[in-house]
Amino acid sequence: MIRIFITETGNGYKEQHEAAYKLLFDGIKQLWGISVSEEDILKGGRGKPYFREGIPVSFGISHCKGYAACAVCAAGYGDIGFDMECIREYRERTAEKVFSPEEHEHILESDNTDLSYTVMWTLKESYVKYTGTGLSGHFSDVHFRLSENGICSDSDLHFFSLYKDMPIITLCSEKPLGYENVEILFV
Repeated sequence: MIRIFITETGNGYKEQHEAAYKLLFDGIKQLWGISVSEEDILKGGRGKPYFREGIPVSFGISHCKGYAACAVCAAGYGDIGFDMECIREYRERTAEKVFSPEEHEHILESDNTDLSYTVMWTLKESYVKYTGTGLSGHFSDVHFRLSENGICSDSDLHFFSLYKDMPIITLCSEKPLGYENVEILFV
């Protein structure tokens, strides 16, 4: 089970960042009774955060205008990639750089260009957070298409997005993802 803790914050980067980590530390304490702090977090070669040995938790944090969030699961569940974004205005130059021609066309053909653009962005970002390559990573390594049946990708990974009445939330995992194994908790 992956649990996502979300809270409203101010719009400042520092405030959102601190709120996301507070959610992470409080959530782990609540779920597993483990006290953790920033000293327990290490960073991979490209900056992907993870807990030191002995803390059996995988996590991801994200924040966007007015919100902070973290996703947590027992380490046995595997690594996760997590992103959250408020709907952004479609930007053609960014779309041309980040998305494949097919993804870009899909965005332009959608009923809501801004929504499709942002959902696609969160899919890409959750993927690079999962792989640990970060925003300088390989957005072109995976391709997406949104359909009535969900998210289609050319990856062996699983993706899950929610985007009704809240910021868009997207997860990436080795394990199947869906409503039955993702819980969202508003704090």
